[in-house]
Amino acid sequence: MIAAMVGCSAATPSPSGHGSGGAAASGASGSGAGGDGHGNGTGGTDGFGNSTSPAPTGSTVVHATDAGLPPADNCTYKDVDLVFTIDITGSMIPELNKIVAEVGKVDAALQAKMLPHPPHYGLVIFADDVMVMNNGEPYADVAALTSAVSAQIPMSNSVPWRQVDPANADTNFSWPENSLDALYAAAIGFKWRPAATTLRTVIHVTDDAFWDLKMVSSAAGDPMMLEPAGRCSVSILALNPNCMMTSSMHGYADTVTALRDNSIWVNTFSAHTGGPPGATAAPASHGAFRGADVDVSFGFFKPYNGNQPIALSTGGDAWDVDDLYDGKISLATPIINAIVKAQCKTYPPPPPPPPPPT
Repeated sequence: MIAAMVGCSAATPSPSGHGSGGAAASGASGSGAGGDGHGNGTGGTDGFGNSTSPAPTGSTVVHATDAGLPPADNCTYKDVDLVFTIDITGSMIPELNKIVAEVGKVDAALQAKMLPHPPHYGLVIFADDVMVMNNGEPYADVAALTSAVSAQIPMSNSVPWRQVDPANADTNFSWPENSLDALYAAAIGFKWRPAATTLRTVIHVTDDAFWDLKMVSSAAGDPMMLEPAGRCSVSILALNPNCMMTSSMHGYADTVTALRDNSIWVNTFSAHTGGPPGATAAPASHGAFRGADVDVSFGFFKPYNGNQPIALSTGGDAWDVDDLYDGKISLATPIINAIVKAQCKTYPPPPPPPPPPT
């Protein structure tokens, strides 16, 4: 691995696998089995309502009405670069399994779109620290991406409070994770194809709040915000004296700017509630390591610190990661619908209006 620091690490005891600022590095990929196909053959529709009839020779014009878009939005499709930024802490194991099971369906639907060239896939994983996988290169195919995600599951099962980099000695016991540095790393660390001919898309998957520079947490009601130390409880400091030094290297506004400057549409699977297990009974989708007493939706579903949510700020969509776990939504269908919707738009989308004052 070639490490490039983007933050510091944190720790505190609680088996959630949640934490603060981190390091970025590039890591190795692998190979493995992809998902099943959709829409093979001609003259019909695939599992996402898209026509599978062949396009005229030499044409990449796809009728947007095949994907439920208005006829006026017919357009010539661009190539698709799709990077997953994934929280790999212990509470995310159910969602990691969902990604492994369904990412092949995303690829099958994209292949049915008759894009100019095959889709490219990338991966950024994060806890307190951040790692751009495969040295920022696109994976050879979706099977290699699937294998890289699958390889994280046994490690998170074994050590739910793990960091991404095994050399990172600070165990991840605090609750926020490093979403901002992960998104920033995807924006500048993946080898995207030219924006003029490529739809650049990030799928961000997490179940927790995030660090924002030295802000303790993006969450409302986070227990860490109530401590006299502001960031780290006395018990946390006893186990990890470095806790007060933790941070993300990039702030919320800087991260959104980097995404917009690099023409990246961000779509998020994130949670409404989380934090440590507490008084409120958590649903099965939260698993053993996530509670339901903390509002972790700020910046994902709700405005954060006077700024609109990340997906809205970059033209993307936001979905509930617990709906994914519960089977209310699939992984593939929302992603494909978001890509189809963005294909006929120009970047950057207009900046969203500021949220109303609270």
